[in-house]
Amino acid sequence: MAVAHERPSICLADGASTGIIGQIDFVTFRERVLAEQPSFEVEQDYFDWELAVTAVMDMEDEIKRLRRVASPP
Repeated sequence: MAVAHERPSICLADGASTGIIGQIDFVTFRERVLAEQPSFEVEQDYFDWELAVTAVMDMEDEIKRLRRVASPP
């Protein structure tokens, strides 16, 4: 099964503040944000996206745990 959070992308309407225009994946966005002094809005987007990625990973872990509990060996 493909993991949805590995390479999600975002379409940025105005990339002027970051030099980022178009659609990029989270890893690229993160590298660019960490390499510069982002605007408040770009930094907030980064934290929102990071929170969403982390939440997806947590949910996947919980689903795996529930499957193990639901179907013992």
